[in-house]
Amino acid sequence: MNESVFTRFITIVTDPVATMNVVRENPRWAAAALGIVVLVAVYSGATMHITGPEQVEMMQDTRFGEMMTPEQIDEQYAQYDEITLVKRTLTGLAGGFGTLVMMFIVTLVYVLFGKVGGGAGSFKQTLGVIMWANFVGMGLGSIVKLPIVLAKGTSLDVALGPAILVVDRGITDPLFQFLSMFDLFTLWTVVLMVLGFESIHGFARNKAATVVVGAWLLMSLTMFGLGRLFM
Repeated sequence: MNESVFTRFITIVTDPVATMNVVRENPRWAAAALGIVVLVAVYSGATMHITGPEQVEMMQDTRFGEMMTPEQIDEQYAQYDEITLVKRTLTGLAGGFGTLVMMFIVTLVYVLFGKVGGGAGSFKQTLGVIMWANFVGMGLGSIVKLPIVLAKGTSLDVALGPAILVVDRGITDPLFQFLSMFDLFTLWTVVLMVLGFESIHGFARNKAATVVVGAWLLMSLTMFGLGRLFM
């Protein structure tokens, strides 16, 4: 499969099996990483006037928020009174690069699980799989949600998965948070990573699924549990 870095942004959606085989030979993870940063930055910057105040409101219901004074809370809200283009840009880039850092950390976990499973893939190959899979999950997922959030004027009840069934419970509800783990784009990402591990490690698909889903569930449930501790 001969392709350029630009066509890979398309084929990761239209022909993921062939694309992951090419990722094995030429990861080009930096291109996917740049794509993630740009798309997440667009979403974060464009929605900060909505998501910012909502995050402050949610924080007030946590143990950390209970320790804040009314003046400190007012200061948090004041950040979103006048939002300039520069502030949107900086907030967007912070969101994009913050996501990228998280992707590197996640890659280390998947590298460990791959090696424990007896895989032959390298760190660079695993990084390529994680980045290209999350270009779809984190990158395209953000862009799909962008017009929905802007149209609704809130990000709190925007769910693309089973969490939509319990959205009326609120975003801090444990069932809502648990079901949010199974967002459409998250599951798409997991499927892409399974295809990637099958390619770079030489695993049978069932084994690739076991390794990837095992690592994903461990990280997701750990984050879910830690999040509940501060509620």
